[in-house]
Amino acid sequence: MALNLLIKQADPQRILIEPTGVGHPLKVVETLTGEFYAKVLDLRATICLVEAKRLRDKLYLDNETFRDQLNIADVLLASKCDQTSEDDKNYFFDFAQQFSLPKAHVECIEQGVFASELLDIPRNPQREAVYPNAHPQGAGYKQDEPGHEHTHAHNHQDNAGQCEVSDDLEEMACDWRRFENNGQDYYGCGWIFKANILFDEQCLMKWANNPDFTRVKGIFRTESGWIVINRMDDQISMEESSYTSDSRVELIKPDYHDWNHIEQELLACIVRYL
Repeated sequence: MALNLLIKQADPQRILIEPTGVGHPLKVVETLTGEFYAKVLDLRATICLVEAKRLRDKLYLDNETFRDQLNIADVLLASKCDQTSEDDKNYFFDFAQQFSLPKAHVECIEQGVFASELLDIPRNPQREAVYPNAHPQGAGYKQDEPGHEHTHAHNHQDNAGQCEVSDDLEEMACDWRRFENNGQDYYGCGWIFKANILFDEQCLMKWANNPDFTRVKGIFRTESGWIVINRMDDQISMEESSYTSDSRVELIKPDYHDWNHIEQELLACIVRYL
């Protein structure tokens, strides 16, 4: 629904889609090349970013979704190369040569910067998923027990800002929404907040620094301005941002957790509504 509205209202020249970190890319590619979008969209290269030092870690290499994110990618980029050893860089380039279909482009980048021309590289439809069933093909709208895999959205109410349920994204009256995505022994959860909500910066940093979280990536409107929080394992950073549309965050955990408890801790960082 969101993609249809974006195409209809904005008529963009380019759309960049970043699936959740635990999401299998096959379903995304199948949707964008299906009968509904074949004549509307020109799907170009799939770009996969990895940390070079992670390529030796069995926790990742034994994960089928991670492997297929690599398999389907047309472009393979190693991020954070300013924090990567020469040995890990060399291993990354050697690793990138193992695929039966050579990658269209392989590069080691810093600060997430790469040439925009990479976005125009054609997609190779011959790249296939080795583990196409590693992630569910459907989506549900119910609270499942631990171990079930699904993606769904929640409409919520809280004392600070009331929410009215609406299926029309154009008229979404909710102050915030929650999205879950579970698969391959990883559990992801994300929240989107309207821009009228202000957060406490120190509270957010404490929340994001929870050692139970493997990955946290978010952008928030605070009383001192918009900030980006990025955390991977024990490394956390914060910087200013020019983005002003909404606050949003996604976190990934290696085990099932009570999202409601984590959610309440996040909501406690809200200081006021404009």
